Amino acid sequence: MRKLFGRFIPHHLTQANLDRRVDDSITLLTLHAGDRWLDRLITGDEKWVFYDNHHRKSQWVGEGESPQDVPKSDLHPKKVMLSVCWGVDGPIYWELLPEGKTITGDLYTTQLRNLKKAVDRSALKDKKVYSQHDNARPHVSKQVKQELMGYGWNVLPHPPYSPDLAPSEYWLFGDMSRAFEGRSFNSRGAVEAALKQYFASRPAGFYRNGIHKLRERWRHFENLLILDFNTTCEENNYDYPTEIIQVSVTVINIRGKLIREDQKFNRFVRPVISPVLSEYCSRITGIDKNSINIADKFPVVYDQFVAWLREHNFQEKYFAFVCEDHQTIWLIAQYQFLLLDQSMPAIFRQWNNIVTVFQYLLPKRNYDNLPGEVDKLFHGHMGLSTKITKQILDDNNSITATRSLRCNVNSRRVPLNVDPNWRTTFQSAMLVFVRMLPLVPAVVYTYFTDDDYAKCQYCKNDPDCCTGLVHKQNPYEVYEQLMEPSVFVTATKLGVD
Repeated sequence: MRKLFGRFIPHHLTQANLDRRVDDSITLLTLHAGDRWLDRLITGDEKWVFYDNHHRKSQWVGEGESPQDVPKSDLHPKKVMLSVCWGVDGPIYWELLPEGKTITGDLYTTQLRNLKKAVDRSALKDKKVYSQHDNARPHVSKQVKQELMGYGWNVLPHPPYSPDLAPSEYWLFGDMSRAFEGRSFNSRGAVEAALKQYFASRPAGFYRNGIHKLRERWRHFENLLILDFNTTCEENNYDYPTEIIQVSVTVINIRGKLIREDQKFNRFVRPVISPVLSEYCSRITGIDKNSINIADKFPVVYDQFVAWLREHNFQEKYFAFVCEDHQTIWLIAQYQFLLLDQSMPAIFRQWNNIVTVFQYLLPKRNYDNLPGEVDKLFHGHMGLSTKITKQILDDNNSITATRSLRCNVNSRRVPLNVDPNWRTTFQSAMLVFVRMLPLVPAVVYTYFTDDDYAKCQYCKNDPDCCTGLVHKQNPYEVYEQLMEPSVFVTATKLGVD
């Protein structure tokens, strides 16, 4: 089944737009140290406020089904335009425009003069004020620029087509729409009264939190950690309790686009369930059995890895794991922690699937030659992911989290017919594991550290609540189809109520 709903599709940014976003964000992060100056920031924008705010219902639609028809909304609903300027303590100046009027350079200049009078009556008087607005024509007209120059305010740069970097868009207006959902107003006066009540009723810290989220939205990841695991395995058998036997990490500094040869982590791990590697496993991983025999077990190696992160000051919210596939974290890491009966750590709850990004960025004409392109560029797992990542950065593309783990997904509500040969067929085994493992990989469309780090996309909880140790969609119908118990499952507490 799938859920149908309306959603905003971001404007397709040109390379110049993308470069402007990065440059402006870095400028704002580096020129204005600390957060105290954000307490003197005034931001603002305009929003249509509708007299009738109908509740938009979503529909669950099965595969192959059509959504139920619903009456179209009025093409010309009654509405009034709100213009608001606000800061960490709330609205400083706001007004409802006369009917039929929209923002022009002249009107915006008049509003700025009214705003300046309000500022002079506030705690911001005689302080250095920062101003932020978007790049709508009235906001950047010559007369507006001249007016602001006379105030001595510091006007922040704002990249084009970036509502996600405007506090009114990502914070205030969305909350306002939710507050007004389902309400109807019979007059302009009723709208004005509702707005007064709304502005006054926001909880303590609401406006401050919205402004201070800017720093997190400007901040890009500082480092990319290319992560690779080797595991125990058997030939032609996927129903196997895989254990991590090697952890490898290579670091790329994003700003310098440098592979940090001096900052690498590589440790062998001694498995517990299968302490003796099969000949097949040794052959495909290239790992010597003696290296495994003298290695520490996974809990010790993981503690060493955390210590290594601290040693190099890799703050968990400001680096991203880069993996060549979903299996690295969703399958291998999740299963390893399940074997230990431990929740997946926060740092493993989101990552970048770099091969998927690479495929998207490749010109369409090269898709047929993708395996050849990869073979020419890369050798081995770590080399593949590292060089792909470096190439993407060198081409001035940004890299962020593209996948995260969630505890519930719609596709698991549709019954699965288990392939009788799933134990020896990779794709079939992955379909079964998606049902068996508590957490599922999901696409990340937008990622902001402060809002999304370690949060389950479904329940919106962090790992303390969404532990991944309790299956929220237990696949009873899958277990019933198995001819014999799964070794993969029985090695853990999966399938146990």
